Amino acid sequence: MNDHTEKTLAEKSYEESIANDFFNMIQEARESGVDLDEGFETTPLSMQNATLRYMFYNRKFLKDTNMPMALKKKLGVSNILTAVEVNGKAVGIFLVCTLSVPLSKVESEQQVLKSIQGKALQEFKSKVAVLMQRGFEADNQPAVH
Repeated sequence: MNDHTEKTLAEKSYEESIANDFFNMIQEARESGVDLDEGFETTPLSMQNATLRYMFYNRKFLKDTNMPMALKKKLGVSNILTAVEVNGKAVGIFLVCTLSVPLSKVESEQQVLKSIQGKALQEFKSKVAVLMQRGFEADNQPAVH
């Protein structure tokens, strides 16, 4: 196997893992009585000065935010964004999943997996890796993808 094939398999494995995590978070929110179509947030990792936040929101909600127009054009019916925050400030926001159905209609992990935005997910993964290597020191410029 060459390096490119191994990387592709690693990326695929990561996409499957994160799709599983996202689906489980949707299921947990559903079971907790959350109105999925209104959206919700969860914090899978919080440390002394850094936080990872996952945001599950519909297109209508996100269109009313101040995110860049280029990102708004990529929105699906439902969306999952990941945010990396250092000292309470976002240093990266990534549109990692764009679903063609409302969150309340997500019934399988496969639906989520098919909607993963590979490039944005890899950028998120890289951002987290860099921050962990540097001990979660803040960047000067926030990135939005």
